[in-house]
Amino acid sequence: MDLIDPGFTPYLFLIGAFLAFAAVVVGGVALYANGMVLKRVPAAAFLEDVAARLAAKREELKAVAISEEERRREAREALVELERVRAARQAEEERLSAIRVDIEASKDEARRAEEISAELAEKFQRLAEVERDLQAKEERLEELKRREARVDDAEVRIGEIEAAISALADARSKAQEELERTSGDLQAKRDELQAAELGVAEAATQAEAAHRELEAARGAADALENRIAELRRLADAGGEEVAAIEARAHEARERADAADRAATVAEEAAAAQRALLADAETAAAEAAAALDRKREDMLQAEQAVAVLQVRASALEAEILRLRGEHAGGSAAGADGTPAPLDLERVPECLGTEDADGNVKPAMAKRLARTDERDALEDVRKHLAALKLSFPERTLKAFHTCLKVSPISPITVLAGISGTGKSQLPRRYAEAMGLHFLKVAVQPRWDGPQDILGFYNYLEKTYKATDLARAMVHLDPVNWPDRARPFQGHMMLVLLDEMNLARVEYYFSEFLSGLEGRPLPGTETADRVRKLSLQLDLGRIGKGVRSLYAGHNTLFVGSMNEDESTLSLSDKVLDRSNLLRFPRPEALANEPPSDHDAAFDAHLPEEQWRSWCRRFDALPDPVKTNAKDWVRRLNEAMDSMGRPFGHRLNQAILSYVANYPGSDDQGVARIAFADQIEQRILPKLRGVELADSAAPLEKLHGLIANDLKDDELAKALRDAMADDGTGRTFNWRGVRRTA
Repeated sequence: MDLIDPGFTPYLFLIGAFLAFAAVVVGGVALYANGMVLKRVPAAAFLEDVAARLAAKREELKAVAISEEERRREAREALVELERVRAARQAEEERLSAIRVDIEASKDEARRAEEISAELAEKFQRLAEVERDLQAKEERLEELKRREARVDDAEVRIGEIEAAISALADARSKAQEELERTSGDLQAKRDELQAAELGVAEAATQAEAAHRELEAARGAADALENRIAELRRLADAGGEEVAAIEARAHEARERADAADRAATVAEEAAAAQRALLADAETAAAEAAAALDRKREDMLQAEQAVAVLQVRASALEAEILRLRGEHAGGSAAGADGTPAPLDLERVPECLGTEDADGNVKPAMAKRLARTDERDALEDVRKHLAALKLSFPERTLKAFHTCLKVSPISPITVLAGISGTGKSQLPRRYAEAMGLHFLKVAVQPRWDGPQDILGFYNYLEKTYKATDLARAMVHLDPVNWPDRARPFQGHMMLVLLDEMNLARVEYYFSEFLSGLEGRPLPGTETADRVRKLSLQLDLGRIGKGVRSLYAGHNTLFVGSMNEDESTLSLSDKVLDRSNLLRFPRPEALANEPPSDHDAAFDAHLPEEQWRSWCRRFDALPDPVKTNAKDWVRRLNEAMDSMGRPFGHRLNQAILSYVANYPGSDDQGVARIAFADQIEQRILPKLRGVELADSAAPLEKLHGLIANDLKDDELAKALRDAMADDGTGRTFNWRGVRRTA
């Protein structure tokens, strides 16, 4: 790079001349100043001073000249260096030009390389896609092979099950034949027993007649002997008369002896008949026991057949599903549009939907009432109009059980058939303003698909139940569009005869979902989605959809207690309130009205929630007593090996808080006694009475003395009576009169 531009050289000379001129000017000025002094100093001194100053100026000018020469030399060197730098710069520019040419060439090559790389990347991507597609097809092929193997295995298992069913059917037939044969033998024994009883009765009659004849003969013999004695004293009466009398006496004695022998024979015959009767009774008892055993074996065989039939049905459904997947296909219609979801149809219990998709709710209006007591009064009037009679306490208990559904998600109504267990939920829902859905439980139910539906792999559709459809239209989080017309509506679901099948089989997963729901007011969209049930909609373009059973859906179950039903498990009992309907004392002569009342208004969910309250809202004296009752109750239960934990404690206290009018201490006693009847006493099933007398007495004292429920105390006293035969506790409920 140039140090000094050559164009500046003339200016450097001008600068030097200017500096010299400046030095002369300065010298002149100095001389002028000194001239002013010359007037006062001698001339010699002035000249010397001027000479000295001139000498100094000469030295300065000489130094300036030297400096200027030095600068000129440096300038010349700088010019030489500048020429050298210019030459180097030109060479560098030429080299840079060559480099630029090389760079441009490299850029062209780089662009071509990038294009080649892009082409290679695209080819590699297509190759990867082909490899993934190939791998997916291989996996699909393997899956199809596995499914074909599963289909073959399932068919083999079905064959085995059919063989087992056939064997069980043969065994059942043999058992039926054996049962009929045993029944015939038993009937024959009964006939023999009846004939023996008749023979014994006849022999007893003959023996009694012979005994009477014997007594008569003995009386006649005694009379004759007396007569003989008298006649012998009359010695002069004559020998013939005496002989005749003696002959008659002898004949009478013979008749008496014959009567004695007949009586003996009759007594022996009666003893033989009694022995035969005893043998017949023993044989009848043995035949009855054998008949009971045959019946039990037959019942077990029927149950095994039912289980195998259920398994066979499940395997057949699985085979159909696998074959449907293997066949492929879609749920689209002829025009290519997706088929409508059966799950999205409006169920009749909620309303109607026209062909254009316009939904009309069954109860579109909102009820204007806000008082809970008025609502219960409307229910009572509706029941009375239908000629249905329930105790006031039963009605309040049922209402309270529904209010505490967030912690006790299902209310169970148990008892004999024909006591109004199905009518109460239906008529209560009508008068209260709740949609009502009755679900008839079937004996073959064994999974949640029986209450929510399933995907049919042959028809490529989801076969939904009315319960699933209703829940869709009451689920604003997962199905907002379908639920919008029913915002604020509530529904009561009745599982009718819920114990015809094992409740823990078909309702366990659903019950766990109900129990895990967040409390009302704390539900968020994220929590609802996490706790929702998952419905497999299969290959109909929707994938897996969620369904949430919110607090706007109330669940009630009815169950008959007879030999054709199953008992509830502890899991179900712990999560439910159990109301028993005993045998009515006075039977109704006419059936209740069965017409459907026209109700066009619904109870808003927010109004229902305003009737519910927490235990903390009770007055302090009521809360103190309730906590003390719970403590004493749990101590008694612990003594019998049946203690309870936090959930049951919270459920009991929540029931007391939500019972209508429980701010009053007397009403709180009624509510607490209800919970003992509904939740505690059913848990004592199977407790040995002999080993639990003391804690049962404590429980009886709590009910009779503290809660002052005489009817419940009497029913408990009857249930805990020990007759010394090793009985266990079996709670059958209490009959309420009010």
